[in-house]
Amino acid sequence: MTDPLLQTHPMMDPTSPVGRLSLELRELVVAAAAQAAASAAASILLEEEVAVLLEEALAEERRERPITATITETTSPTTMRAITKTGTTASKAEPTTTTTTENRNQCAVKSCSKPATTKGWCHVHYSRWRRTGDPLGVRTPNGEGQRYIDEVALTYSDNECLLWPYGKNGAGYAVIGHDLVHRLVCEATHGPPPTVKHQAAHLCGVRNCVAMAHLRWATQRENEDDKIVHGVTRGRPFGSKDKKPRGHKNP
Repeated sequence: MTDPLLQTHPMMDPTSPVGRLSLELRELVVAAAAQAAASAAASILLEEEVAVLLEEALAEERRERPITATITETTSPTTMRAITKTGTTASKAEPTTTTTTENRNQCAVKSCSKPATTKGWCHVHYSRWRRTGDPLGVRTPNGEGQRYIDEVALTYSDNECLLWPYGKNGAGYAVIGHDLVHRLVCEATHGPPPTVKHQAAHLCGVRNCVAMAHLRWATQRENEDDKIVHGVTRGRPFGSKDKKPRGHKNP
């Protein structure tokens, strides 16, 4: 209950100048208090928004860390330095290819995983190359080579080369076991050699050709000179005093 004395006080009388001034002061104080309360609320809201943004930034950073680690394993060092500097992954680099010593020492035949020993091949494929002229070559079936000579080579009448489809030696000559096929065909066509020193020479210069029309008996001098003409051997004619011929000696 209001004190009767206060009701009669001049400051409480809204009609008196003092009362009106007192009322205005009270209104100013209330407005200032309301404004201060609003400012405090705004400050609290701002702090909450800042905290939310900071938490989102930290979460984004945590999500990007594993991506950077994955890129490190697949990109080159130069691209990785660019990613670390810019913080982005806009540029994509090709994976770095590393050739290991194990791959370099592996057999050159793609399907073979054995270590290479000679000429880039393993022992098995090198032996096949020595025996057939092809690292993937296989042994000529028994009787197949002689059948080919009798039924194909000795009945062939074309002017083109007839290439031996089976094993070759390391020099590229057709062979059956240890026998030179072109020599067998030459003997079957022209008879035995005039002398033991005569060689079965290729008129075409193709070593694995077994066409009858391309074979003849020749001396070593004639055979070596033919090789130079065919471009098989580089050098001067056989017997030249300036330079000896080079190349495989054809039996």
